[in-house]
This record gives sequence, C-alpha cells and structure tokens, in this order.
Amino acid sequence: MKHKKLMIIISIILILIGLVLIIKSNVKSKNDDKKSYDILDKNESEDRSMEIIINNKTYDVLLENNETVKELLEKLPDKVMMTELNGNEKYYYFNTSFKSNPENISLIETGDVMLYGDNCLVIFYKDFKTSYKYTRIGKIKNPIDLEKNLGDKEVEVSFKK
Repeated sequence: MKHKKLMIIISIILILIGLVLIIKSNVKSKNDDKKSYDILDKNESEDRSMEIIINNKTYDVLLENNETVKELLEKLPDKVMMTELNGNEKYYYFNTSFKSNPENISLIETGDVMLYGDNCLVIFYKDFKTSYKYTRIGKIKNPIDLEKNLGDKEVEVSFKK
C-alpha cells in the first residue's frame, strides 16, 4: 500500500515538472517572436530620432541604424496624408523608392514604423502576427493614444527630424 502511494506521488511530481517545462518553453517561444530593434545608443540617437505629430500629439521615434532610414530622412516630407488599412495601420506611398532590406517580422507591435516594399511607409497602431516582410524604420517610444489619434480614416501626419 505504501509503495503504491509513493508511486502516485512520484507520478504527480513528474507530471508537474513536465507542465512547468512546457509552460517555460511556451513563454520563451513567445519572447523569441519579438524582434529586437537595432536602435542606436543614446549618444547616437540625437541625429537618428524624429518626432511624429498626429492630431497635435507628438510621438518620439527611435530610429533603426540602416541605409533605409538614412535615405528616408533625406527625402521625408514635412507632412503626409496617411490612409487606413485593416484596422491596425496607416500607410503612405512615396513617389520614390528607397533601399530596403525586408525581413519576416512575424509580430507587429503598436508603434512599429516600417517600410513595406520599397516605397510604402507604415505606422502600426495594434499588435498582431503577420507573414508579410517589412524593413524596420523605427519604434514609437510611448505609443499611448496612438490608435485614437490615428483614427479610422485618413489622417495628416507630420514629421520633425
């Protein structure tokens, strides 16, 4: 009888250890989905940052350190009209192409600023998974009220370099 109870206790312990390992594995997998940005350090960010102004609210953007951003900053207009798409993003097509290096992003996060293709600037205001490829431009530091300010229709977005 004592042997049977001991076997049951050992079985329960092994099952709990297995569950802990499975949960730990799932948490690591979700964290791996989030791509880290190649954001410049604080000393370099002064010339690699910009502000985006939407409905009189200013958002600070930490920019990537890549050729696309360098080109974009040289040609970026003061303001553009951005169009709604899919209830999670605003986009604007430039008349010119930029160097791009699209990658599988897998997880878009609120505040991501990306280039789709070689001429479409996108600001995302909701988190979601995607299979599309984008070139990273930057990340809005504090995207509070971003969805509210971008709204559900066209919106004027200003850029301050």
